[in-house]
Amino acid sequence: MVEKDGFEGKPTSVWLDTTPETHFDALATDLSTDVCVVGGGIAGLMSAYLLTEAGHKVVVIEAGKIVEDVTAYTTAKITSQHGDIYSYLIKAIGETKAKMYADANQSGLRKIVSIILDKKIDCDLVKQSSYLFTEKYRNVPMLKKEAQAAARLGLPASFVESTPLGFDKGAVEFRNQAQFHPRKFLLFLAKEIVKKGSIFENTRALDIKDGSVITDKGKVTAKNIVIATHFPFFDKERFYTKLFPHRSYVLGMRLKSEVPEGMYFNIDGNRGSMRNQIVDGKKYLLVGAGTEKAGEDADTEKYYENNKQYAEARFKVDSIDYHWFTQDNRTLDRVPYIGKLSQGNIYVATGFGGWGMTTSAVSAMIITDLISDKVNPWSPLFNPNRRAYVKYTKTLIGENVKLVSHLLSRRLKRHAFDLPTGFEAGEGKIIKVKGKKVAIYKDKKGEIHAMSPKCTHMGCTVNWNGTEKTWDCPCHGSRYNYDGKVIHGPALRDLEKEEI
Repeated sequence: MVEKDGFEGKPTSVWLDTTPETHFDALATDLSTDVCVVGGGIAGLMSAYLLTEAGHKVVVIEAGKIVEDVTAYTTAKITSQHGDIYSYLIKAIGETKAKMYADANQSGLRKIVSIILDKKIDCDLVKQSSYLFTEKYRNVPMLKKEAQAAARLGLPASFVESTPLGFDKGAVEFRNQAQFHPRKFLLFLAKEIVKKGSIFENTRALDIKDGSVITDKGKVTAKNIVIATHFPFFDKERFYTKLFPHRSYVLGMRLKSEVPEGMYFNIDGNRGSMRNQIVDGKKYLLVGAGTEKAGEDADTEKYYENNKQYAEARFKVDSIDYHWFTQDNRTLDRVPYIGKLSQGNIYVATGFGGWGMTTSAVSAMIITDLISDKVNPWSPLFNPNRRAYVKYTKTLIGENVKLVSHLLSRRLKRHAFDLPTGFEAGEGKIIKVKGKKVAIYKDKKGEIHAMSPKCTHMGCTVNWNGTEKTWDCPCHGSRYNYDGKVIHGPALRDLEKEEI
């Protein structure tokens, strides 16, 4: 369990706070199946659901509990409006491929909405416009260009002079988009999956060998394997060189004034995100921003504070009732990696760049078609084996220089104090003990937890996250509990314990 405290409001998402915990068994014996899906977030469960509907026998395994990791902390916008992407894509990869991206994500939107309506799922579905907006007149020409690019690709987009926010200077409006409660939706899909297949929780995948997923509880042999673990746990393709984790911080707040309709993303410096959500009959505004590289900045509370100040400058805030952060991976070319890997019948879905609702649906449709031996019109664009990285060499080198710097030893000050009394309760630090770096946390009972600060993924030095009470890796986004237990991959093993 993760210790959390500090900022005002509940340290959890609206989605987790308003749905029951799941209780699926862990894997107890070796199994054989048609498809093994690794990962119980939206990409994994959507894939499992569509594969089951297509007649495949499916087993889902999840290291923790389903829909309690990245998907549980999304802002849950079902939209093909993915920031200022379409003018960029036309320039970077051409209009034909840009249209593939647009068509795929509009289809992802329609797929989610059609499942909800066909199955009559009670998951707070609301049709909304999605707005890409600016508060600066100098950015209006950029938005007009984006609106023209999106419309040219067949998207329901147009430039508008203003939005329901009232303080914008113009926006690109995407009509007929949607928002929902992701856990309510996915917990329904889970019930449908287990009617014909299986879901196993608390079962961590460790490796893939000879057509089997090797876990800490046994193995699952499958004709096809789908990796939907946010950052691929099986990394023969070296995704660590071409995926870059970033974070956003979200506040759930009540307003004294009316909460605006619509979903929003700001192209100005803060890259802020907003939408509303009804909780127990009360309408909340969810405000998100902040995209520092995951794990690099130990002072995470300042991002919540920045969001608070942003909101208070524009709305009459009554109370902040929730705070949480979300983490996602970006690719070099802003297009996710979806499809079959170069070896074996192994498929991957990753690199959603913060737009995981529609792109997860796109992943599920592409992977289901490929496993079912059907042609999918979008799969060439999202091919995870694509090698067209020449134009992104500068970005690639820059990101991997950061990686090398984190792998190198950092100079640490010596702390001359008695460990049990030199730390405040709830405090974590990396210090030198007998010339060796040690990550130390003192819990609320006064007990000292000592461990190696080397991430078990690639050996980068973790940072202490004082707000969330976790050890976070700045290289690829792995996270560990205060006592070193891994809670978020790509790391598969806990931090090593140290004697002090």
